[in-house]
Amino acid sequence: MKSNRQLSKIVLVSPASVSSSLVNISICTVILAGAASAPALADPVPDPVFPDLPTVFCFRFTDSQLVPGDAGNDRIEFEFEVLNWTNTKASGVDIALNQGNGFGSVREAKPFFAGAGIDPNGRPIGAGDDGLPPGNLNITNDWRVDSITPGNELEKTAIKWRAGTPINNIDLLGGTRPSFINPNDPETIDNGDNVLDGFTFTADDFDIGEVLSFNWFLKDVNDVPIGSVGRGNAYGFGTVNITRITSGSPLPGRVLVGNTGFSQSPNLFYDRIYDLGDGTQLAAEFGAGITAPFQNPNDNPGVAINTEPVPEPTTIMSLAVAFGFGNFFQKKDFLKSKRA
Repeated sequence: MKSNRQLSKIVLVSPASVSSSLVNISICTVILAGAASAPALADPVPDPVFPDLPTVFCFRFTDSQLVPGDAGNDRIEFEFEVLNWTNTKASGVDIALNQGNGFGSVREAKPFFAGAGIDPNGRPIGAGDDGLPPGNLNITNDWRVDSITPGNELEKTAIKWRAGTPINNIDLLGGTRPSFINPNDPETIDNGDNVLDGFTFTADDFDIGEVLSFNWFLKDVNDVPIGSVGRGNAYGFGTVNITRITSGSPLPGRVLVGNTGFSQSPNLFYDRIYDLGDGTQLAAEFGAGITAPFQNPNDNPGVAINTEPVPEPTTIMSLAVAFGFGNFFQKKDFLKSKRA
């Protein structure tokens, strides 16, 4: 439904990825963005440098559903888990819409956040049975939705969750790869104690062909990002892009410079939860170590930017057409002057 609809859940919040053609979007491949920078009041020019780092996934959707009774059929509730591969326990999780939001073939109202919550026992959404696969730890999510950043009266641009019990960390950059991870079984990567399921949010105005795009940050006990461009740990921040497509349609290309394209991999979606059951599906691309310009500049917690949306096909076509006609008219003028 459109932006005049009533919010049906708890309100949301304030702010919260992967390198230049180097990572599979499902996996949270990280990049240490080069440009060191002081806290910024405005988004700086993107830094194009995307160094490579070990591949793990650190943000995965564990459930999704169309909100029952929604007349517009464009309100979707998501559940996700966070994996903390940094050197610091995480006491906060922030997400904030970025300028890739609304990217896609449909140019209507952009998707926005319309609610958030906590599902204490994790997947599936709601108070039903625990859906964790064998071997996963049954860690209760005792966090809360902390605050909301409104882009305007109803459309929310950022969500902030706060602990609760902090999410334990496994320092992937400063240590060795954990022994419980089997490279041939992606499910084993969340068998450690550095994962927490049960974060939920609702997106509204999410039409077929559109993209919901946001930056994400893990925060420490002092509410400071564990990582940002040029500072801290590169597994502590990144971007997420989600698109909604008709079942069987080809997946779209990348949204942000440094992304590698959409996927429906089990590294991104637990147990095929990308299928919404109405003839539409979701696809996503995640990454760590990059931050895009914020849709609402007030959501920026003082961090630098190192990526930006890629030119959309319509923009590229328009430029090509304009360039082609320009050459055509230049040639005509040249021939006229030659005849004269």
